[in-house]
Amino acid sequence: MLDVLQERPKMKPKSMSKIFGLWRYDTDKSELIASDAYHDGNNWERGGTNTFLFRTPTGRYLMQYLTTRPDETDFIQPLYLDDALTLWFELDKKYVEFEVAFPKVEIKDA
Repeated sequence: MLDVLQERPKMKPKSMSKIFGLWRYDTDKSELIASDAYHDGNNWERGGTNTFLFRTPTGRYLMQYLTTRPDETDFIQPLYLDDALTLWFELDKKYVEFEVAFPKVEIKDA
């Protein structure tokens, strides 16, 4: 459990929508649950990139990658639950509690 949830990042995710299979993934209709956006004293981009993790209204997960690097492009991609969990733990900033981000995941004692 988080002691303190982070404020929403100043570096904002972009409005992006894309169809994968029969599902439309839309950042505007999804909840931002984690990111690596932070201010390093000069800018908000982490080495020229930011990664944002979203949960869609239907409970699916979506990653957005934004870049300022000339040889890369911004993109979104759907994530399986296991990949979303891995990314959640890798990203520094959490905007909702784990139980809200992953309501169907049961935490078990080791």
